Amino acid sequence: MEPSIPNGEDATSREQSTAPPEASAPIYTPNQTRFERIAQVAERLFQVPSAAVALFADRTPWFQPVPAGADTKDSPRGSCIARTLTRGNTLVIEDARQDPSLAYTQTGDSGQFIGFFAGHPIYYENRPVGAFYITDTSPRAFSDEEQGLLSSLAAWAESELRLSAMSEAQAELLREKSEAERHTLVDPLTKLWNRNGMEYLLTRELSAAQRKQLSIAVMLIDLDNFATLKARHGESAATATLKEVAARIRASVRPHDVLVRYGEDRYLLFAADCTQEIALQLADRMLNRVRSQHINDGKRYFSTSVSIGGACTQAKRGQPINALLQNAAQALKDAQAAGRDCARVHSF
Repeated sequence: MEPSIPNGEDATSREQSTAPPEASAPIYTPNQTRFERIAQVAERLFQVPSAAVALFADRTPWFQPVPAGADTKDSPRGSCIARTLTRGNTLVIEDARQDPSLAYTQTGDSGQFIGFFAGHPIYYENRPVGAFYITDTSPRAFSDEEQGLLSSLAAWAESELRLSAMSEAQAELLREKSEAERHTLVDPLTKLWNRNGMEYLLTRELSAAQRKQLSIAVMLIDLDNFATLKARHGESAATATLKEVAARIRASVRPHDVLVRYGEDRYLLFAADCTQEIALQLADRMLNRVRSQHINDGKRYFSTSVSIGGACTQAKRGQPINALLQNAAQALKDAQAAGRDCARVHSF
């Protein structure tokens, strides 16, 4: 059965987004769990010991998740992934013993030699940026149907990649800052922007929206009963919840939306070119994603939900962000008063 593509994504589309210029990776991916899940599906589907997404940055593969013995572009596995990109289609090496580029490559934690390789390129903004690949310890045949499944998994990885892309303002901020400075703008737990990053970004995003006369929205997203969850299940559950909910919110919104960790258990979303109707759709997606699956902290499974308050308006020159924040805060209170696990979005 062909794996499904996440909601809201077209496996064949080539959406225009802006990738940040970080030296460590071509695309900002705040949650590598996105790719780990695809790799786990592939390992079960094809019954192989190793599957991974490799994204190239400055011609060096960056693995998600990183296999044992990470490769460089000149390593056997890195070289083979580069050949997948050059080919532009599925590359299959059914018997790696006959291929000198893979003959001495080890796979996974077992340290066994690769006997089989299959990879499919991953595209971003119409250019190949990496590959999704699988390996096995013994040679094996790989049918046309299996190649189609591998292509579908690569398309899934592409859609996750697009969900992690940044707006131009966010990319510009990263270009201007040194690596040390960038660390001061990102929340270390959730890998979202922190309030320092927010101060830089919202000024720029608001200015751009005012020039283009766009509608804008700010949403405050609160974890429901977080203190109770923390008291009942402990610190590890609280940490897992903050990280997982951040990832689910990021997966629900648009590539160029700005997502911030605004407080201990509160997130902020700034969305340009966003009417009240679009804001309600985004809020509904966030609510559904957060509540749809249990969270696992490694010890137990538990559920959570969020309440969302939003404010929408037409961007005007000289307009302070505080007015939006105040209206969003009131909308959040209205959502919480309505019983939580819901959204209220005001337009003014």
